Amino acid sequence: MRKTSLIALIAFCCSVSISLKAQQDSLTREKAALDSMLKNDPLLAMLDSLDAPGSYVDFSISMGNGIFSNQNNNLNAEQAESKQLYFTPTLAYQHKSGLAIGFSTFLATKNGKFSVYQYIVNPSYTYTGNNIQAGISYSRIIPGSQNTYTASPFSNDLYATVKWTKPWFTPGMYIGFASGKYKDYVDTVIRIPGTNPIQFRRIKDTLTNTLRDFSLSASVEHSFPAYGLLAQNDALSFTPVLMLTAGIQRLTTKHSNNLDRFPRVKQFFKSKYGDGTTSSSFALQSLNLSADLLYSVGKFYAEPLLFLDYYLPATTEKRLTAVFSFTVGVSF
Repeated sequence: MRKTSLIALIAFCCSVSISLKAQQDSLTREKAALDSMLKNDPLLAMLDSLDAPGSYVDFSISMGNGIFSNQNNNLNAEQAESKQLYFTPTLAYQHKSGLAIGFSTFLATKNGKFSVYQYIVNPSYTYTGNNIQAGISYSRIIPGSQNTYTASPFSNDLYATVKWTKPWFTPGMYIGFASGKYKDYVDTVIRIPGTNPIQFRRIKDTLTNTLRDFSLSASVEHSFPAYGLLAQNDALSFTPVLMLTAGIQRLTTKHSNNLDRFPRVKQFFKSKYGDGTTSSSFALQSLNLSADLLYSVGKFYAEPLLFLDYYLPATTEKRLTAVFSFTVGVSF
């Protein structure tokens, strides 16, 4: 099931921008990271326009080699490397209260033309206290008009985070739940039971697959800031994040066709293509390392990201996956 998700999945990481550890922040991370960097810093006066609380609009465009979830780390841990480049423009509004709303369009090229394969609407809320940062986010994933590229099999992605920001190494906890449904179609020629003379018929069977995914992750991170490198109002932050993710997945499959009234036909499709529920036990899924480099000057920023995932359960497939993204944007 993992590699089905690998090819079929989405998805960018919490603390991540399209990411990995950063697409939650294609909506809010750029300013939140700077706010954290500048807090109690002697250069605060120089950059107080960035640190001042307030509402703002953020527009960014990301490019990467994976299809990502907006926040869900377990889904991001199941990504596959790809030779195809994907592009994600995101428009978001962040209110000073912590409420935010974002809209992303996922694009890929075919024959030199861009096609939309997926949209995401992403409302969220972030709370920032003296030593605690917490948030909750919901993503509604909508298929696009182009089905050439395998998009997310999930339609709903709920994600919650909490971080203790006081220690030098910032610990965090993440809880995610995703659900969705997709259909497969199979053409099969079978013998019709009880017919004389023997008759055969081509049957198109519909397989309806319902997915549930629950994840629990723990992380540790630290940001290394620097200011005034190339300009008086620029800032640079490098944030490595080490994360351990555990999860459980459940897949329910049902099939239907116009000959289900025949028990032998029904049993044939059930035994050949499945009909019922399969689930994994709750277990460690992966060890993740992400590296987030954020450079801002004035209202503009650039953010390259690298996400490495090492799959822990036994498998005959490749364990190490490397996914990257590069984001440019402006906040105003």
